[in-house]
Amino acid sequence: MFTCCSNTSCRRPSKRNDPEFRRWRRTHLELIEKTSGRIVFRFHQNGRAQLVSLLQCYPLPVKWDVELSRNDPDGELEEDRQFLEETLEKKREAMAEGLQRFLDSPTIFQSSDEGDFLRLPMDRVDWLLQVLNDLRISAWRLLGCPDGDEKKALEELIQGEMPMESMQKAQLFILLELAGYYQSVILDGIMDE
Repeated sequence: MFTCCSNTSCRRPSKRNDPEFRRWRRTHLELIEKTSGRIVFRFHQNGRAQLVSLLQCYPLPVKWDVELSRNDPDGELEEDRQFLEETLEKKREAMAEGLQRFLDSPTIFQSSDEGDFLRLPMDRVDWLLQVLNDLRISAWRLLGCPDGDEKKALEELIQGEMPMESMQKAQLFILLELAGYYQSVILDGIMDE
């Protein structure tokens, strides 16, 4: 699937306001320009390959079981639920089609002697955040919707030796964490003044 970076002891701090998170962010993806029309990040280490690998996982094969109401014993909302599920699936399909164009765009991902860059037009920021959020939530659902204690166990799992049957869980957890990381970096970038 993908790895975070070549530093095997690297682990994303979990708190956005944590100074360690800000240091970690600067060593992986750095905001270098923000205008009214675009936001530009410079990738560090293998950040470009990491983001592309992450985005190529979209969409994850998760069934979105929509529950409109817990108080519908007669199934009166079934037609509405099916409509919502179909609409969500169509939106994911459209986003997946747009994703390939995004990944192939020579104006979005650029390389130069100064490094690799993500030049993100402001009108694509929300779309990219939606893709990352869908990846993050899908990975969370595939992991069984882990809470705090289960998440801590997954963090321990990826730091140690793991049996093959745990590899898929570890990859989903890393995907969940990386999608959250890129979401937070992009959001910090658009909110920084």
